[in-house]
Amino acid sequence: MTTPHTNITNGASVHAAAMALCETPCTTKCNCRSHPECAGEIKRLMNDHHQRQLSLCSELESIADGLPDHADTQHMLVVSRSLYSTVKAAHDFEEKRVFPFLQAMGLEDEAMAQSLERLRFEHWEDESFAEELSDGLRRQVMQGDEHSSETLSYMLRGFFEGIRRHIAFEVEHVLPIMMNSQKASQ
Repeated sequence: MTTPHTNITNGASVHAAAMALCETPCTTKCNCRSHPECAGEIKRLMNDHHQRQLSLCSELESIADGLPDHADTQHMLVVSRSLYSTVKAAHDFEEKRVFPFLQAMGLEDEAMAQSLERLRFEHWEDESFAEELSDGLRRQVMQGDEHSSETLSYMLRGFFEGIRRHIAFEVEHVLPIMMNSQKASQ
C-alpha cells in the first residue's frame, strides 16, 4: 500500500545509482572528476539531488504548517526515516564528484577554495541538523505536546530554509562555473 507521501526516496540508494549512472555517459575514464565534457552529466545528477532535497523541504514545510493540530504522524515518520539519508547522499555526491571536478578545473582561486570549504562546513551542519530533526519528528509522534510542537516547527523551518539557500547558491554559482568549463572545452 502506498501513502500520498511516497515521493521521498532512500537517499543512500539514490546516491549509489547516481554514482553508477555517471560511469556510463562519460566519454573518458575520468570518473567525472576532471574532463569538461562530464560537466553536463554531473549537472544532471546534481539537479536530481537538488530536486529530491527541495521535495524534502516541501514535505518538512507541510509538517511545520500542520503542527500541532493537523499533524500527520505517518507522514512525519516517513519523512524522519528519509531525512538524513537524502541530505547525506546529496552532500556525498557533491564532495566526491562536484568538488573534485571544480578543483580539477585548475581554479586556484582563493575565493573558490573558501567557497568549497564553506560548503563542506554547511554539509556537516546540515547533516547534524538532519539527525536532530529526524529524532525530533519521531519524538513528536511518540510524545508530542504543544510546546515541543512549536519548537519542532521552528527547527524545521530553520532547516529547510537553510537547505533552500544552499541549493540556490549552488544553482546560481557552482553549476554555471561547471557549465562554463564545458563550453570552454568545446
